[in-house]
Formats: sequence, structure tokens, C-alpha cells
Amino acid sequence: MKLFRALRAGLAKKAQANLSLAIYSVLIAILAWFVISMTFYPSVPKTIKNVELSLDISGSSAAENGFSIIDCNVKYVNVRIKGSRTQVGNIDSNSLSAYLDAENVRTTGTKTLNIKVKSENGDNIELVSVYPETATVEIDKVETREFHVVPDFPNITYAEGKALYEAECTCEPNTVEITGPSATLDKIAVCKAVTTQSKKLDSSLSTGCDELQLITEDGIRIDTDPNTSKLKFSQSESKFRINISVVTQKSVDITVSLANCPQQFDADWFLSKLKFSNDIKKITIASKNSTNIPESLTIGQVNLCDVDIDPPYTQSCNINAALNKGNIQGNMINISGLDEVTVSLDGTGLKKKAFTITLKYDKNNSNKNNVDIINDTDNTIEYDVETKQLSFYAIGPEEVIDGLDSGNFVATVDFLNQTVQELGSYDVIISYRRSDKVWATTTEKVWVKRVPKQATTTSSDDSSD
Repeated sequence: MKLFRALRAGLAKKAQANLSLAIYSVLIAILAWFVISMTFYPSVPKTIKNVELSLDISGSSAAENGFSIIDCNVKYVNVRIKGSRTQVGNIDSNSLSAYLDAENVRTTGTKTLNIKVKSENGDNIELVSVYPETATVEIDKVETREFHVVPDFPNITYAEGKALYEAECTCEPNTVEITGPSATLDKIAVCKAVTTQSKKLDSSLSTGCDELQLITEDGIRIDTDPNTSKLKFSQSESKFRINISVVTQKSVDITVSLANCPQQFDADWFLSKLKFSNDIKKITIASKNSTNIPESLTIGQVNLCDVDIDPPYTQSCNINAALNKGNIQGNMINISGLDEVTVSLDGTGLKKKAFTITLKYDKNNSNKNNVDIINDTDNTIEYDVETKQLSFYAIGPEEVIDGLDSGNFVATVDFLNQTVQELGSYDVIISYRRSDKVWATTTEKVWVKRVPKQATTTSSDDSSD
């Protein structure tokens, strides 16, 4: 038993000595490894993955030119560095900064820029490589511009007899400032405030805006998603109101009035010979007050003295000017899509013939006269017609013109709307006694002299018984 105890104690003492030796050996090995590493391998490589690439180019020549990085095809890079084990051991992706070399960039557009890396902590490290080495970027100026905003309501319809009055459809506010790349801002042709509301309207409506849309000249919609777009609006869509103006519409007949017609002239027959461009007979007009819309609209006046068949007569009539005349009460609105209508004469069955007549005016015997003077209210005046002959063209149905004789023409001098003088030249209207479908075209004037009436005296012989 004593022998066993002695043996056990000896073994324990020997094991304790071996453990100490083992520990010393490990420490010596570590120290030797450290010494060898520092002596023969003073620096070691290390790869740092997913270092974020910064798009900030502040302080570069590109930034001094007012440029910014609008888009870049690289977000992260992998960096391989070299340094002492003590230096690189604690370096990770947060310790490094990757950035773009934007020096010497003087124009906008798509560029390929080198990627550089630096230590955020100022550590002295050796850069071995960067992957990728370059990035493709879009460089542009970032500007702020103001755009006019127009309303858009694609799902709105209108009740029967109602129509949209586009001129009074507005947005409030009607402008918005947009900040973004100048190249993108250049593409904006229309800025819309859109409501997706679906309604059938019989009166005007003011509603909110669901979204702002930007449209190019080609009708292509520009991306405005805040997550993907580089554009920023000064106001959100919720700040806009869309005002939709609804009016009452009606289809009305169009006609013209006649001026300088001969007495007893058949105006209805003549109007039936007039044609409107594209055979238009009605146009659509509207009003905010439905009771103000007339059954027909006079769109112009035809001066009969100007109507010829060779060359064919035409005249343009402005619809908006007709609606603005004072004899149309209320706020009339042209929603026909037409600004002008051309009036022309259908010369079918008509004939033109030249005449010269001798003017006769006897103030003492009106039965012999072929000159008629009207609308002078001065009863103390009588007239002398100085013009002896008058030439003109007469127009009418062919069968009537062939049978005309110069002895049945009458020249009417109408002082109404003409400046009356002691001796003056005046426009005349030619009529034909035997037909109400003949008119004349003439630019000649008749000279008329106004003279005081001679006093009429009555004499009698005295008689006595």
C-alpha cells in the first residue's frame, strides 16, 4: 500500500512538471510565430466586402460646375487592402469609404468614373485593388423650375344637355415647383393634376387631386415615384383642388342677315341660295344660364351689293364675334369647335348682265323718276340729281335676266347712315320693278345736290261788281 502511494505521488509530480513545460512551449511557439511573422511577413492582405459607394462629389471640379450624380450602376464595392496585422485586423466595411473621382468633369451626360477608397480612421493601409474599378454614372445639373398645372379628369362624364366648359376648368394652385435633373425637367411638356373620380355631372364640381402626372411632348408619362424618381415637388397632390366647369349646351341654326336689299326683294329666296362651309346648318353653343340660348344664331351680315357670281362670292363669318354681340343676352359660349364659317353663293341657275341706265329725277313730276331719295327728314329741302348715267351688273335667275329692260330699274339713294352734304356722292341700291329676285352690284355713286324748296305763290285777279 505504501508503495502504491509513493508511485502515485511520483507520477503526479512528473505530470505537473510536464504541464508547465507544455505551457511554456506554447508561449514560446506563439512568441516565435509573432517574431517570425513580424520579421518575414510585416504586412498581410485582407478583402473587405460590401463597402458602400458614396455619390457625394462635393469639393470636386464637377461640383464646382454645378453638377450632381443623378444615377450610378454601382452601389457597393469589394476592397482588397494590405497592412500590418494589427492594422488590418480591425478594419471592416464601416472603416473604409469608397467614392467617385469626379475631377476634370466639365460636361453633363453619361460618364465612366474611377472608384477610389480611403480609410475613415486615417489608418495607413495599402490599397491592393477595388472591384469594380469604375462606375457608369449619369451627371447633370439639379435645378428647380416652376410649371403650370392643368386639371385632368378622365373618368368624368356629363348629363344629357350638359357639356364641359374647358376654358373655366382650373387647378388651385395652378403652378408647382419641381426640383430635379435639368435633362428630365426639359422633357416635361404638361403637368397634370389628376382625379380618378368617376361621376356623371349635371353641374360644376370642385374636387381633390389624386396624383400629379408629368407628360412629355410625345405623350409619354415621366416617372414621379419618390422611391425611383429623382424629382421632388414643392407641394404634394393633396394640396391641389380641381375645378370642373359644366354648362348647358344646345344645337342652334345658323343664319346671316342681309344689308342693302332692294325694296320688295325676296330675302328668303336669296338666303336659300347661300351655303355654309361643309354644309354646316347648326352649331353647338352653351350658356351658364340655359334660358339664354336662342333658337338660331346670326353669324354675320351679307351686303347684297357685294354678292357676285363672277367671281363667286364668299365671306368668312366669325362665330365668337357673333356670340359677343350685344343682341345675344347672357354668357354665350362657342363649344362647336369652329371659329369661322364660310358663306358662299350657289350660282346655279343665276345669270349676270351689264346695264347702263339714264337717271331721271323730276322734283315736279315723280311719275317720270327712276331715282328715289329716302330718309331725309328736312322738309325745306329738295334735290337735283347731278349724275346722268349709272352703270352696274344685274344678277338674278337666268330666265328673268334674259327678259330685263333698262327702263324698269330704280336707283334708290338712302340718306340713312350716310353723311348728308349740300353736294355729295352717295351709295345707291338698284332694284327692278318687275322682279323681286334681281339685285345689282355697283361701286359707282350718284351725285345729289340739296337745294332749298322754292316758295309756292298763288295769284288771283281782283273783281268787282
